[in-house]
Amino acid sequence: MGLARLLLPLRPKIERPPSLISETSSQRQRTVLDVPVPSNQGNPRDVPKSARYSRSVPLPHPDNGRSSGSETYVRPVEHHSGDAYISLADRAMSSLAQAGIFGSFLVDYLPWLKHAPSWMSFRRKAREWRKPVRTMLESPFAAAKKAWVEGTATDCLVSVELESGTKSEETIKNVAATMYAAGADTVVSGISSFFLVMLLHPELQETGRREIDRVIGKEQRLPLYSDRSQLPFI
Repeated sequence: MGLARLLLPLRPKIERPPSLISETSSQRQRTVLDVPVPSNQGNPRDVPKSARYSRSVPLPHPDNGRSSGSETYVRPVEHHSGDAYISLADRAMSSLAQAGIFGSFLVDYLPWLKHAPSWMSFRRKAREWRKPVRTMLESPFAAAKKAWVEGTATDCLVSVELESGTKSEETIKNVAATMYAAGADTVVSGISSFFLVMLLHPELQETGRREIDRVIGKEQRLPLYSDRSQLPFI
């Protein structure tokens, strides 16, 4: 992924955090995200440092249903009029997706071409695509840090980690951007994949429709969770 490497900033050194289950700050309890390590990872030292850090990131109030954007950067997501940061994340992820298709550019096969003159087409594309990636990394973090400095920030990943002072700003910034981009992209990716499969395999649509018609019949409603046992194909 030669071109993709041109888009991404250098990865900071990430220190392994202490093993935490929960912590209390300002008389409030914060639950810590604890993602299990796959069983094939026999030695904890074999787990990437970035994965170990992600497993111990405190997520304030994880049960309140807020979006990853609000949990990460304080700023509430605008659901109706569109959200500038969500749009920014979409553009950044689109850029990374295009750059990450191996073989699309000669530099993928000849890495030394990254030193080629800046007027070459793949270098121009890299500069163009790098802009939203860098902005996604810097802009939301800067806004969240500003709110934290001014004392107007509510609990979120950025404000909690800045307050703790145990991680570098570069580490916090990169982890926050990763969470934010993943939250903005995964739902769209899943829905798009579903529609692609349905378009490529119309027989699956027909099989699913017959099963729904058999269970629901002429009722004017959508399938419910209570129908799951009768809808094995769906």
